Order: sequence, then C-alpha cells, then structure tokens
Amino acid sequence: MNLERPASAEISLNNVVVMRPQDLPRSINRLVIPVQLKASNSIKIKLSGSPLSSIKIEIRGLDHAAPVLTLQAPSEGQIINALSTSVSGSASERLSSAKAQLNNEPEIPLTLSSDGLSFSGNITTAQNGAKVLTVTGYDLAGNPGTVSRNIMFHLNRPPTASLVLASSGSGIAPVTVLFDASSSSDPDGDQLTYRFDFDDGTVITSSLPKVSHEFKDVGNYSVEVRVSDSSGDSQTASVNVAAIAAELPADPTPFAPPLSQTTPQSFDETIRFLYDGPNAVQKEIAQDAIKADRVATVSGKVFDQDGQPLSGVKVSSLGKESLGYTISRAGGEFDIAVNSGGITTLKFERNGYTHATRDIKTDVQSMFALDDVLLVRRDLKVTAIINNSPEAQIARGTTTTDQNGTSTATILIPPSTTATLELQNGSILNVDTLNIRMTEYTVGENGPKRMPAELPPQTGYTYALEISADEAIAKGADKVVFSKPVSFYVDNFLSLPAGIAMPLGYLNPKTGFWEAEPDGVVLSVLSHTNGRADLNTGSGQQATAAELAVFGIDDVELQKISTLYQPGQSFWRVRISHFTSFDLNGNVINDGTSQNAKVVYHKKNQKTECPGCVIDIVSGSMAETIALPGTGTSLHYTTKRGGTRSDNATVTINNLLGDVYPNTINSITVAWLVAGRNQSLEVRPAPNASATVTWDGLDRYGRQVYGEQEMRITIIYNQSAGYWFRAYDPQNPSTWASPAPNFNFGNDYYFQDTLHEVQTFVVHYAKVRPPIDSATLWAVRGSAAGPRSTSFRDQSLAISFWATVTLKTSKAFQSRGTLPVLAEALVSDAMGPGLNCAVQWTPETSPR
Repeated sequence: MNLERPASAEISLNNVVVMRPQDLPRSINRLVIPVQLKASNSIKIKLSGSPLSSIKIEIRGLDHAAPVLTLQAPSEGQIINALSTSVSGSASERLSSAKAQLNNEPEIPLTLSSDGLSFSGNITTAQNGAKVLTVTGYDLAGNPGTVSRNIMFHLNRPPTASLVLASSGSGIAPVTVLFDASSSSDPDGDQLTYRFDFDDGTVITSSLPKVSHEFKDVGNYSVEVRVSDSSGDSQTASVNVAAIAAELPADPTPFAPPLSQTTPQSFDETIRFLYDGPNAVQKEIAQDAIKADRVATVSGKVFDQDGQPLSGVKVSSLGKESLGYTISRAGGEFDIAVNSGGITTLKFERNGYTHATRDIKTDVQSMFALDDVLLVRRDLKVTAIINNSPEAQIARGTTTTDQNGTSTATILIPPSTTATLELQNGSILNVDTLNIRMTEYTVGENGPKRMPAELPPQTGYTYALEISADEAIAKGADKVVFSKPVSFYVDNFLSLPAGIAMPLGYLNPKTGFWEAEPDGVVLSVLSHTNGRADLNTGSGQQATAAELAVFGIDDVELQKISTLYQPGQSFWRVRISHFTSFDLNGNVINDGTSQNAKVVYHKKNQKTECPGCVIDIVSGSMAETIALPGTGTSLHYTTKRGGTRSDNATVTINNLLGDVYPNTINSITVAWLVAGRNQSLEVRPAPNASATVTWDGLDRYGRQVYGEQEMRITIIYNQSAGYWFRAYDPQNPSTWASPAPNFNFGNDYYFQDTLHEVQTFVVHYAKVRPPIDSATLWAVRGSAAGPRSTSFRDQSLAISFWATVTLKTSKAFQSRGTLPVLAEALVSDAMGPGLNCAVQWTPETSPR
C-alpha cells in the first residue's frame, strides 16, 4: 500500500535526535542515518502531515565489537587436584556459542544459558602440569571474545616402588651390598626421592636410586626403600640381606701328631694335618696340588688397624688357587701350606678391610713364620658419583691427623668421564654410579705395618691409600678403570716447594707388586680470580695456559680447585686412570753405614776328635773309649745323654753396632725364626751392642723337636732418613722407586730434611739343636721304667739317666763278673755325683 508522504519527521534514539524535520527533503524518499546502538535502545518518532501520511523505519545493526567474557571458575593460578575442572562465566552480550581449550589440546563446547549471557561446562586433560585455559564466546554477529587463565593440574597418583639386589645379598660380615631401586616409577612423571632403611639403624635419603651399604654385624636384615613423589605420596618395597659369621677353623695344635723320638719322619708327614683330614685348616685344595718334596708351611697372625686380633681373614697364595685357602682363627692366627721355590705371595682379604699381600721365600720342607699383618678398616665415608656426568664431580675421604700432619684425600672426576669395572677374568662391567671410599694406610705409629705390601727399598714411607668403589668390591672386580685421567689431590703435609715431582706407584692386584706410574707435581694456590684458582707450578708466578696444559689442567679443574684450596695452600696432584692402592712418596737417602754384626753360636756342623776322646760339638757331648788292659776289650761311654743343654739352642750376635755409629739409628730389632716360630727383642743402640737369643726346643705347634734346626736371625736397624725429590720433568716422567743418584743436591733436586724412619735388614743363619734332643730324651726316664720310658720323679726334676756302655770283647776274655762293675764306676765318675746310673753291657761278640 502506498502511503502519503508526511510533511515532516523527527527521530530520537535513546533521547538523542538523529533525524530532524529538515533532514527529510521532499525530493528524497530514502535516508540512511548511521547510529550507535546500545545493548538496550529506545526510539521516538514525531510525524506531521495529513492523516494518512506515514514513514517506514528500518534498524539494521552492523556489529563489529567483540563480547566481553568474564570467568568465574577456575580462578587464576588455581591448582586442581584432578585431571578435569568445571568452567563457568558470563558475557557482556548475548552469545551464540562458547568453547574452552587447554593449551593445544582439543576444544570442548560449553553450554549457554537461555538468554545467552552465561556459559558453563567441564574440561579434561590427559596429564598433569601447568596449563593455559582459554574460553572463547561468539556474539550474535559472530564476533569472538576470549578470556584466559593459568591453572595447574596435579592429580597426584602414588609412585610404584621397586627394590632389587644388584649384588649378592649374603656374605661374611661386614658385607657390602648393592641396592637398585631404578625400576621405581611415577605415573605422573614426578621427580622421585628414595629413602633407604637398612634395618641396622642406618637410614639415608638420596635422589639416586642405586646405593651401597655395608652391614657390619652378623644378622638378617629387611632393607626397605620408600619411594616418594613431589607431593609426598609414597610406596615401599623391600629385600632381605644376610650378614653371616665367618666359619673359623679350630686351632690345629691339638691335632698335630707328636714328633717321633726314634723313627725318621718326612717333613710332609709332620705337617700334613694342616691340609689333610677332618680337622684340616686349609680348604679347597686341588688333588696333588701340594708336593710332599717341596712343601713348606707359613704361619702368622693378623690384626686390625688398632692392633686387635682379626679373625675371618682369608689367606691364600696369590695366583695359585689350586693350593686353596685358610681362615684366620679367633686370635688372628693362621697356618697354610705352600710349595716352596722362588717367591710366594700370600694374599690377605676380609670384607670391610683393605687387602694386603706379603712376599716370602721359604726353604724346602721348612716352617716359616710371617711377621704380624695389619689390615685397615675401609673408610666409613662414602661419596656417590654419577657415571658419565656432564658436570665435574668431587669425592673426598675422611680427614686424617697424626704426628706428620693433617691431610684429606680428594678426587676430581672430569665431565663426561665413564668408569667400568675390570673383573678378575678380564671381562668389563658397566656401572651407572660409583660409591667411592678413600682409606689412608699411612696414619699413626703403626702406619708402616698398615701398608698393603712391602715397599721397594729405594722408596721412603710417606703417603699411601686405597681408592675403592663399593660396586667393584661387591662384584669382586680387580679395579675401576676410567675413560680419561682422574685428578687426585692430597694436602702438602711435607711442605714441599711447588714444582717438585711427586713420585707415584700403584699396587698391581694381580701380581702383588708395586709398579711405577707417571709423576705428579706439587702445586700451590696464589689467588682466586673469577672463580678460578691461580696456580704456581714452580716458577713462583701464576702459571700460563701453556704451563697448565703440560699437567692437563683446564678451566673446569681450576674452578673446582678454587672451591677446595684457599690462597696460600699447597697440595700434591697426581693423575690416575684406575682405582687401586697408591703410594706417593719420596725416595730414600741414608748415610750408607753398613753393619757388621757377627753371629756366634755354640756348635759347628762337624765333629772334632782328640786323642782318647771324641768331642761332638753338634750334640754338645763328649765320648771316650778306655782300653781294659789285658782283656783285649775297651769300654766306651758318652755324655751324650747327660741332660738338657741350652747352649745348643743359644745364639749370640756380637757387634750389632761398632764403636762409632750414626746417631740416626733409633733402635735395633733382633728377630729369630726357628721351627715355625718367630720371636724378637729390642736392643737399644750402644757401642759394640750384642744380643743373645735362645730357642726352647718347641715348634709352632708346641711339639718337642729332637733334631737340628736352622735358625734365621734378622737384624733390623730402625733408622731416621731423609727424602730426595726432583723437579718435575715431562721428559723423564717417573721417579718412583728410583735409586739415589750420586750428586750434591742442587737446583734440579730437592732434599727434604723432615726425617722419617726406614728399616735396614741384615739376615744371618745358624744351626741349633733343641735343649732336649733325641739323645737326651732317651736318657730321661725312671730307673725302674726301662730304657724306653721317660719319668720325672718330682718337681725338682731329679732325673735318672741311662748311659750306654759298649764292651768290646775278645776270645781271651772269660770272666763275666768284674767288668760291669768297673764300667759302672767309670760312668758314675764321668757323669758326676748325684746321678743314678745304670750300665748295660752289650757284647760285640758273644764271649766263649
């Protein structure tokens, strides 16, 4: 329908005139007026004209403004202990749709209210972590509005704990056991911590899942690991460990057969009880491994570092497994049979203690007594390191202090260094972690006895230690081998100048011998600059990069040194490629004084005859043959059975020191070995000093010995001496165990006047007979008991002796009545008064 045009029109929007009457010219039928609409609008129209006039108004919105969204839930930074959360909010205008999204995860549609001005819904994620929640709402014009919140999803699911043994779970106490909890896991990917309870009062918490522990006492242990996540949720797992007591052999002395008084015996027959029979103390011997014609025995005693007897020590012959082993008894004693010939190396090993070796040279068919052996308890301080770590790592031992000073053993393992275990069969075993211990031998007055093996004579007792890893101990590996050199430091307790070469040797576990390694060097710290140590390598000035490169020192090491040593401190640095026992020492200087001790003993291995008599110096007796005039018969008698003769078993050592001797000699030890027994005495230095030793005639097992024995006499001069060192020379890199050169100390050498004690050994041999030999034994008997019995009448040891009288008769001899009487008188006179004497007449031929 066509309507009449109005005369005028006025339009107001929200009380604002947007079209005036004059804006509607008569010639225009359509007018477009842009306006700004609000969320709620009012319009007023005024028209004038004829009654049928009209105007058509169309309001068309062109919306370009995004809706404003507001979130009520979740709040900013909210931690949600779940993997889903509710989302709710409102919009500044009616929405046509809304959705929510977490990071780049799938979008979730939200539900709108009936008026389209609010939204709600739930959103779910697959895993924990920090998330950004984004809600997008679309208005009726399709304009999107967004709102975001940072929230944290943390649905804490407990971890799964796992614990297994990475080594044997049983052994002789103290036993080191490896534990592995690395199969533990957390479904939320949380970082885990491990709390190990070893059921012996020890609890440790570690970020590493692999640990070691030493069980000191005998017992059964339930070891538990509690695996915890970052929220504190945890789970436990456990394994069992058995620390058992060592099975100690019985004292073999009661089972030692008595030595024959009359019948010759082979040496093997007298000592076979040690390795043959139900009471044998030597075990697991291969068939025919011990040779009867070469067998010798070695006896001794083992102590701990405090001088207490140490039982349960396995004693074996290094490299000769066929000879089996023995175990030290309750008092630390041991006895073992070996095949003599060359050098025999005995190995001493016990769980929880450093190993030791001793070299001995035994004679065929002899009993040898070894000096006391000391084993050192391994350091209780353990440092765990990660294999092939991208960072440099430091391990330190327990600080020790004695009369020589204070020192701390330190190891620096460079970044990206891998370690492997070299097993006894030569195979290689990879490891993830190493639990390192550093045990010093050279501590206190017993330090020389604590050494794992005797040092070469050119070296001076200085500093030695064992560097070990529990993983190698538990696996029975010979050593730990590194892919690149590892730096070892120890405090410069001798106050040596920087630049001096530090000799280094290591104990080869396969041979038991010390071997030379490249020298280290003495370094001092001048200052710290930007977290790095400025080192003096001998010039007195800060070392250049080129000078440091000679020693393989880089910036990483300089940074670590600055955390260990302050300016003014100095230390010894050596480089090692494996773990074992090491010795850092100076070389020996002494005055070269030779001792001329003379051994005097009361016999010779021969007989000296004199007219009418025979003096037997071997037995200490005299015999005489007396002719009986007119009879053609002679009377023979001897004092060979004339009682105990201690002189036969006594040895005097004269001239231990001359009239003039060095004042550096502190004491003299005289040790003597006979019949498997080792004894000693101390002698104070004095002009023309002497010592007398006497054997009581008993062997190692308390048995009376009846025959001649060889006594080994060792004279030990305990003497103070100095060290010599050489300036570090990369062209001559090893000076360990070098003989002292013939020079006056100059710029190339350094003499350390700090004295230490060295020992000089002089060995002599002497033949001795027991105080009661086989002849005396035959004489010791009661007069009524007959010639094959021995009796002691009372505590005063009144002895009835039997003397043998041999009569040589002739055909002319007819009488049997007077000769025995004469013989009895002669023997009685010869043997002296107070002795009961009986005479036995043994004709050489029957008289007619």
